[in-house]
Amino acid sequence: MAAGMRARQLIGGAGFPPDAVKVIGDAFEDAWAGLALDVSGDATVVDAARWSLAEIVLGIARAGPIEYNRIKTAAVYAFRTVHRIGQ
Repeated sequence: MAAGMRARQLIGGAGFPPDAVKVIGDAFEDAWAGLALDVSGDATVVDAARWSLAEIVLGIARAGPIEYNRIKTAAVYAFRTVHRIGQ
């Protein structure tokens, strides 16, 4: 499976309604766009980092509400904190 696809499948299979999956997926991709340059270019590392971000995004989404800006902002902050990026 291509690097990063596992993370999208995790989000898509998380049991949210389709409209929520769209918001969550968009927040995930945009959060990743802001983090990708700080992650190694190695495909295995990228896949693991995207998986980690997807888990963070889903945790935030499960806590509700499903709001794009809230999920994206909180996910970037949490990812940077957990992985000690930009600290």
